[in-house]
Amino acid sequence: MKVDGGIGNNLHHAGAQAKELEAAGYTGAWTAETSHDPFFPLLLAAGETTDRWSSARRSPWPSRATR
Repeated sequence: MKVDGGIGNNLHHAGAQAKELEAAGYTGAWTAETSHDPFFPLLLAAGETTDRWSSARRSPWPSRATR
């Protein structure tokens, strides 16, 4: 079973959070697209984790623009 965990929006802690999730056995991470750009924490996570773990994932749900 694959289990993902969340990374917060605090850029100072995003890399460390991703590293902890990877060490704990999580298979991926996600960030919320709410008040901040979700890609900045993922960029920092990619720098702190292995290539296998930090592969990019996209939601299977279409955006409003494509409906």
